[in-house]
Parts: sequence; C-alpha cells; structure tokens
Amino acid sequence: MSQVTITVGGRHYRLSCDEGEEPHLAGLGERLDTMMTELREAFGEIGDQRLTVMAAILALDRLDEAEKQVEAVEADVSSVRENRNESVGLSKQLEERFTAALETAAARIEGLVSEIQAERGSQADVPDAADEPA
Repeated sequence: MSQVTITVGGRHYRLSCDEGEEPHLAGLGERLDTMMTELREAFGEIGDQRLTVMAAILALDRLDEAEKQVEAVEADVSSVRENRNESVGLSKQLEERFTAALETAAARIEGLVSEIQAERGSQADVPDAADEPA
C-alpha cells in the first residue's frame, strides 16, 4: 500500500491507496479542496463540518447527473443497436429479393435465347423464297 497526503481547507490528510493510485487520489484531493474553497467563498465561514457535508452533497449531485447521462447514452446505444439489427435484417431481405428477381430475369433471358436459337434453327431448314426455282 502506498500513501499520499492531500490538503483540504488548509488541513493535511494522509491517505492509503493502492500502488500507482497516488496521482489519482491527489487529483481528487485537489478537486475536493477547490470545491470546499468555492463553497466557503459562496457561503462564508459556516464551519468545516457543514462545508464538508455541502461538498459531499454537491459531489453526489454531480455523480447523480453523470449517472443519468450514462443511462441515457446507454439507452441511445441500445436503440441504435436495435435499429442496426433491424436494418441488417431488412438488408438481407432486400438482398434475397434482389437475388430472386435477378435469377428470374436470368431464366427469362435464357428462355428467350433458346427460343431465338430454335427459330433460327427452324428457319435454316425452310428454303428461302429467293432460293426456290422459278
């Protein structure tokens, strides 16, 4: 365990933390000190305990708002995923319909080609009027 000393309201507090967490904890201490200073400037000297409670309430209010925003973003992401899944399903349906239409068209074209070839073949068996003796 490591230790870090933070200063809040001019008082020093030594806190324990996991290795590598010292900068994070020091940053949180600075934010708390800033919050306490802002509250002290706004409300005057109302006592450290009351300022601490106000700072805690303010921090929890900010956390609550952040959690609501996260929930809203998660709901949006969920909605986007559902829409994406629907779009993928529709895309697959359209692809299947297009493939079926293309196969039908190909079959029709092949049928027409066969008919044309059959007509040409039967016309080759019939003598041309110009070829008949007069």
